[in-house]
Amino acid sequence: ELLVTMVIRYANNPIKCRTEEDEEMEMPVAQFINEQLQTDNMQLPSAPCRQILEEALAHCTENEWNPIVYFNQHTNVEISTLASRLSEVPFALSSNQQAQYVEERYRLEEVVPRLVHDFKHAVIKERLKDLLRELGRPEVMSQPERYNAVMKEYMALCHVERMFAQVLGDRVVLK
Repeated sequence: ELLVTMVIRYANNPIKCRTEEDEEMEMPVAQFINEQLQTDNMQLPSAPCRQILEEALAHCTENEWNPIVYFNQHTNVEISTLASRLSEVPFALSSNQQAQYVEERYRLEEVVPRLVHDFKHAVIKERLKDLLRELGRPEVMSQPERYNAVMKEYMALCHVERMFAQVLGDRVVLK
């Protein structure tokens, strides 16, 4: 939901990023999130979240478009409820904290890529759990070819997961 929160709050805000050719460019937050997910053939987990991203992509280049207002007043009740829940700030800062706090809208180049990586890492970890469950099933154990294929996928994903963990700063224990 954190990625969708960024889409609802900042879909049309520009974010600086690097292309594959290592050139710096700007694009709207919604477009950045979509391109990052498409690169790895991933999508947001629920239909309302995917619809929010799709509609944000359609409107994010419009100058006067306000994503918070648009999604809070959406005709789909599920989307408007989700948007109203995600668009509000869940806490109030003291005056001392406010003096030190830098709003996330000024840190989008830091926050959005981190959230994308966190999302991808969570998807990979969930897939690893699924593969482990599959490896423990008797019908998979009794078929050596299938067992080996699942084990190869598991090992490859473990490698990818370790790389993500290093980027995200998690502790990585190599065995």
